[in-house]
Amino acid sequence: MIIYQQENSSSQAHVQIDLYTDFHYVPHLHRDLEFALLLEGEMEITVQGRTELMRPGDLALVLSNEVHAYRTERHSQVLVCPFSGDFVHAFQREIEGKAGEISVFPCPEALGAYLKSCFLQDTPPDAMTLKAAFYAICARYLQAVPLHPAREGHDELLHKLLQYVKENYRENITMKTAARAIGYDANYLSRYFHQMVGMNFRRFIHQHRIEYACSLLEKPGISIAEAALLSGFQNIRSFNRAFREIMQKTPSEYRQ
Repeated sequence: MIIYQQENSSSQAHVQIDLYTDFHYVPHLHRDLEFALLLEGEMEITVQGRTELMRPGDLALVLSNEVHAYRTERHSQVLVCPFSGDFVHAFQREIEGKAGEISVFPCPEALGAYLKSCFLQDTPPDAMTLKAAFYAICARYLQAVPLHPAREGHDELLHKLLQYVKENYRENITMKTAARAIGYDANYLSRYFHQMVGMNFRRFIHQHRIEYACSLLEKPGISIAEAALLSGFQNIRSFNRAFREIMQKTPSEYRQ
């Protein structure tokens, strides 16, 4: 099963900074981007079925909803940081509809020192520091990695579903409409999706809608009811219930 990481998929301005030793992690995906900076040893990263070796000083950047995994045979120490795409809107626009031919690329010594100064301190970096660091990584990625039109990767059906949700989550979609759109039986597709992602299709759609609703709630001219309807919910009751379930607070509490 490919693990869908809800915690790295459902909130804006999300950042998780971890330093791992002898790192292993099974295939998983999430909406956040994710960078890894190898500090010691060697480590394999597999992205969309493509395995690459990381050596000290190498950077890897995993794009949104790319299936990836980590493996250490002997020893590794690595800085890993999932971060939401709203930190780097310009980069997201630049790579729309594209994918990298590789995920691992050399990190210049000066950039590596800068990233360590940002992420390996006792005090968490502030928002402006985070944004600057993420853009520095993305700029290096664009310099070092050839891009090509995105192809369906590790699992064609899974990525058809993810793409369908990405393009249509603000509409009144269900597993039945998704099945018709991509040409599969709805019951089969429902079982497949739950097996691959570990959650039901409805909750997955709600996560996308709530993330968009959060961006709307940050705008003072939009009411909670308007945010609910614009993000794809059919009524305010279902919006409030889903918002509380995913965000652990009400829309009013989030806005405050």
